[in-house]
Amino acid sequence: MSEFTETKLVNNIFSAQHTKGTLIAAVVASLTALICAYFSVATWYMFIGWVAYFMRPTSFVNMLSTGLCVSLGIILAVLAASGIGLLMPILGILSFSIIVFIVAVIVLTLRSLPILGNPIAWFLGLITYFAAHLEPSLYNLAPMMATIYLGTLAGFVTYKIQIK
Repeated sequence: MSEFTETKLVNNIFSAQHTKGTLIAAVVASLTALICAYFSVATWYMFIGWVAYFMRPTSFVNMLSTGLCVSLGIILAVLAASGIGLLMPILGILSFSIIVFIVAVIVLTLRSLPILGNPIAWFLGLITYFAAHLEPSLYNLAPMMATIYLGTLAGFVTYKIQIK
């Protein structure tokens, strides 16, 4: 990296605009984490929503759409886990391959739709469910999905404050 580029990079990092954007994100993240702690929900669910939102950070509708895709990914993961459970006694480990194929076809087929066409958000939902190791029940899934929506809202609020 040239000396000019390094100087420009350092100047950008320590600029007032960069610092302001950083502090806005940090404050919103810390307040949202506090909300998660208050309600005893996993903070990492919120960050899944936050990350998902920033894949398409433009509008309130995109925030809702992203949260919906992550939530539908969670529901699809529950169905996938059930499908694997049903097929496992018959097909053994081949069950994983079959179910993953079906899930991939579903998610990637929907990628062209206006509201549901966010495959990364769907896959984040799938990952979230399997990473959480929770039993599929409304008692477990509702707080997970609500916290993910909290994260998408936090991302939206951060984005809107930063662009002002």
